[in-house]
Amino acid sequence: MGDDRDALFSEFGEQDEAGADGYPARSDSPEVRRVPAVSAAKPSVPTLFFALQPDAAALSATGELVKAMRKGHGLTAKPLPADRLHVSLHFVGYDDEQLIAQAMRAGAALKLAPFAVSFPHVLSFKKPGKRPFVLTGEKGSALKLMHAALGAEMKRVGLGATVSKRFTPHVTLLYDETGVAETDVTPVAWQVQEFVLIRSHVGLGRHEVLGRWGLSG
Repeated sequence: MGDDRDALFSEFGEQDEAGADGYPARSDSPEVRRVPAVSAAKPSVPTLFFALQPDAAALSATGELVKAMRKGHGLTAKPLPADRLHVSLHFVGYDDEQLIAQAMRAGAALKLAPFAVSFPHVLSFKKPGKRPFVLTGEKGSALKLMHAALGAEMKRVGLGATVSKRFTPHVTLLYDETGVAETDVTPVAWQVQEFVLIRSHVGLGRHEVLGRWGLSG
């Protein structure tokens, strides 16, 4: 179960003032992140979140990059499987049919054109124990706009409690006790054509896509 809890530390960070009690919110600082509601109170309840998934070419490039980074930096942890690689957008809550219905409405209402993302760096977030080793460095305005627009739709359907203004786009690749300083790499890039609502089965290492919406402007 450890890696799943670590994933929640990596993806959603510490709660900030905009967060609701018991729900993690993203932090834009790669420092120690605490998620008490997930790591203690509800260790095995599936969680719900919106995310982007890399396309096939980006997944292939990521696989080659991880091989090189593990060899070059002495990382011994196993890479996350390709079907769990993603960019988190917003945490929704714990598995609940009403929350899923609200999230579905928010996802269906978002209207944006496709756009490109690019991640030109890797680094390890600062955290005790196994540290998230991530792709990062996306600076484009389109992804920030999507994050804000999706947050607005979530608020509209009653999910505002888990919307965070903070956003550090990244793709977690593995968790390792060895830390890696920020390193330039050949950018992993893809054209964002869709986004998804994921149910993460904490403790089982499995992501289930509940909803998928294309971007068409």
